[in-house]
Amino acid sequence: RFPGESAPRRVTPIIVNVEMLTDWGNDLIFDQLYYSLLPGIDLLQDPVREPYLQGYLDDVEIYFLHRQGFFTERDPRYREGWRLMYEFRQHCNRNIGLTLDFLREFITQRGAMIWSPCTLTYRLKNDQNLGFDWDLFYLPQFTEKTTPHASNTPMCVIGGSAVQLEVTNSAVSDTPADMPFAERMRSSERLKRVMQLLQFLCVPENYERIVNEYECMLPNIVGVPTLPALEPFEEILARRYTTTKWAFTFDLKFYEILRRMVELYLNDGIDLDGFMSWQGENLQAAVDNLELRKEIPMEDLRRAWDERAPARAAMKDLPHAAP
Repeated sequence: RFPGESAPRRVTPIIVNVEMLTDWGNDLIFDQLYYSLLPGIDLLQDPVREPYLQGYLDDVEIYFLHRQGFFTERDPRYREGWRLMYEFRQHCNRNIGLTLDFLREFITQRGAMIWSPCTLTYRLKNDQNLGFDWDLFYLPQFTEKTTPHASNTPMCVIGGSAVQLEVTNSAVSDTPADMPFAERMRSSERLKRVMQLLQFLCVPENYERIVNEYECMLPNIVGVPTLPALEPFEEILARRYTTTKWAFTFDLKFYEILRRMVELYLNDGIDLDGFMSWQGENLQAAVDNLELRKEIPMEDLRRAWDERAPARAAMKDLPHAAP
């Protein structure tokens, strides 16, 4: 019961929408269940990206592992991940559709927590009529009480959007439209001026005036300080990166089907068995499509898979028929 109100008010523990659960929630749950398996399933390492990604599973690795039974109904961790998401959903708002105004739900105190990036910092910090104090924290790690498949590692980073300055196709509008695009880029005087402006903006002292105009985005250029209100987010970004990003692994069709089926499943329109069947077909179609679009380095993947067999031999609950 809130002060001044005669009747008790129902407060949702955490406010989310289906996009957050399908993208962010899927990333975190997957990482918590599969991180301990990386010594046996992380098959390829990009020498440029590996120092930061630290074991990220690329699309071709997901493709190969799927052929070994991972991320199918034969994989107990994959099923457990979706079960845990359903369990988490029971503590969320009733309407998780994309039309939900989740910020309104939070500032009107219909929810105790809101899952959000740093973009809301300025609005919450400077709202004189907010009526309550707030703070932020990151999600706790899974333990064996959460699931027997817990990797017992701190929650990873999902990702993060700093200020992104982009060059659009209009920058080459001073060139013939029927010219090959690479040639348009080389010959465009307009593009040269755009790039000069971009270089000017990315000088630290100039960039600081843009990104730190108000508390919304983190700086992503060395030498630009982070505003105090955003420092907790900077600390979160120091964590290890996620094991994979399912939203970006395959094509848009895969993700759109996944998001719709997740919403149906989490709203009790289909049970876990039905969801696993749908998702099995969706993932199979995605890996088949990847095989058509991309050259898969099967020899390298098979060699790495065989080399990691001793590591997998000590692991429990791997997919059936995946020695």
